[in-house]
Amino acid sequence: MTEKTDIEATIKAIVAETTGKKLSKVRLESHLENDLGVDSIDTVDIIYEVEKKFKFTVPMSSETVKKIKTVGDLVREVKTTLNRN
Repeated sequence: MTEKTDIEATIKAIVAETTGKKLSKVRLESHLENDLGVDSIDTVDIIYEVEKKFKFTVPMSSETVKKIKTVGDLVREVKTTLNRN
């Protein structure tokens, strides 16, 4: 597996576990709120698990968090953050 695939798979797994959705239902284009039913508490849980897994911090008041609408958005933000570190 490539690093890109690992990041996507890991994030999809985190989202699936947090939301209780089947992994097969979690796609890059899935809207976190509309498709997966993610609420603000789920968002905090997902961000926490991503931070823990990838060992970086996302400020919860960050504009970055506000623009994450889909699973793909989250994957892109993690990749961008990892590339900066």
